[in-house]
Amino acid sequence: MVFLQKKELSIKKIRQKLDVALKDKNFSFVLKGSALTAITLGVVQGLRFISSVVIGRKYGASVVGDLALVTAVQSIAAILANAGLKDAMLKFIPQYKEKHNLATAFDIYKMAIKLLFVFSIIASAVVYFIAPWLGNTVWKTPELIPFFRLTSFFLFFFLWNELNNFSLRAILKVKNANYNNITVVLFRVIALIVITFGFYNINNPIWLHFVAGGFFAAFISFIPIYRFFYKPSQLQVAQPSIDYKELISVSFPMLLTYSSFMINDFMDVVVLKMFVSKATLGVYRNCQTLSQLAAMVLVGMNTTIQPKISQLYHKNEITEVRKITQRASKLIFLINIPVFILLIFGSKYVLSIYGKEFMSGALCLTLLTIGQVINTATGPVAQLLNVTGNHKKFRDIAFMGAMVKLVFNLALIPFYGIYGAAIASAISMATWNIVGTLYIKKKFGFYIAYVPFLNLHKKIKVVENSTNEKQNNE
Repeated sequence: MVFLQKKELSIKKIRQKLDVALKDKNFSFVLKGSALTAITLGVVQGLRFISSVVIGRKYGASVVGDLALVTAVQSIAAILANAGLKDAMLKFIPQYKEKHNLATAFDIYKMAIKLLFVFSIIASAVVYFIAPWLGNTVWKTPELIPFFRLTSFFLFFFLWNELNNFSLRAILKVKNANYNNITVVLFRVIALIVITFGFYNINNPIWLHFVAGGFFAAFISFIPIYRFFYKPSQLQVAQPSIDYKELISVSFPMLLTYSSFMINDFMDVVVLKMFVSKATLGVYRNCQTLSQLAAMVLVGMNTTIQPKISQLYHKNEITEVRKITQRASKLIFLINIPVFILLIFGSKYVLSIYGKEFMSGALCLTLLTIGQVINTATGPVAQLLNVTGNHKKFRDIAFMGAMVKLVFNLALIPFYGIYGAAIASAISMATWNIVGTLYIKKKFGFYIAYVPFLNLHKKIKVVENSTNEKQNNE
């Protein structure tokens, strides 16, 4: 009887907290957008899962390893060529949109496109000419040289699509960005299924990753941006805009930040191939992809919350920033608990879906998931720091995380293979998230992370920034 009463009180308490959260218009907006994004990501991840199962069962772990290497080359080239421009859109566009200055916001977007085209040409040329060195010397995979070079021809379209997605989120057109993500993956899955089970005989489906994805999506994602901005009544207003120097001054620190993230994501793939076979690399890559399912809700929340944080911060509503970030962290962690349990305790069963040769990575998947537990518990650390004038500080934190991963990769992979890579990844993820969380506490006076039973969110002393302080930070 007492147990039932306690249970009823607990349920009542949860309902009360949920009602309070939903009455908060800022968090309610974030929650609705995040729910839509999470559903979209679920569809995207589902389609990707189908694709990876088809590749794993039809072509084997070796081809999965091939795809991991080619994707690493493309992603590293893309992050360098992007130069932080897509992330700068999340800072500038909400800022000028809030001022009802859409003309300036659109000017900034067009400036980013021009810079993106120049940077992508340079990056594409570099990838094209170093492809033989990567294939023959670094990874001993000469058969992948044509695929490395293929990345250079589609790099701009891949980057343009990414810029469009971030710009759509910046103008709070989350639904359009989500539809575009689905379109990209759907193109790839349909083409893969047709080729695998139907009309063509092909030994390696890697080219689909480029042709059937970003190339078409770039044009599709531009349509809602054009429709939103290109309104004569809005564009006739002449307002001062930022110049290329100011845009680059903000985007470049973000480039360094996300370069660290991208290197973090693919460093283990790059180092692993020097010590293990393509098949073993393929097992690790699928473990890595599965572990990222635990971060799906985090990604969904982050894509919606970042422009909102930027908007609130520039209105000096730091208390509201605290509320939505803390609530986001708690919700992200609690929703992910079933995923944690499945991936940690059912790792072998989940991997068996790809085929028997992937089941050897069960421990690897468990270790990677533990890292994601910490990642989700800390919530939108990167997003909060990047749009509040602390992007340079987060750049340093992200770089430190990348260096930690590099050291542990080099120390552990030669002896423990994919398990060493998984340990390095988990330690690195824990390092930069915890350091970022502690810096937020020092800077803003509150903990963003949610840790069950510690009640960190009750230890609050919000530091309200003055307008002058914000300007100095930025």
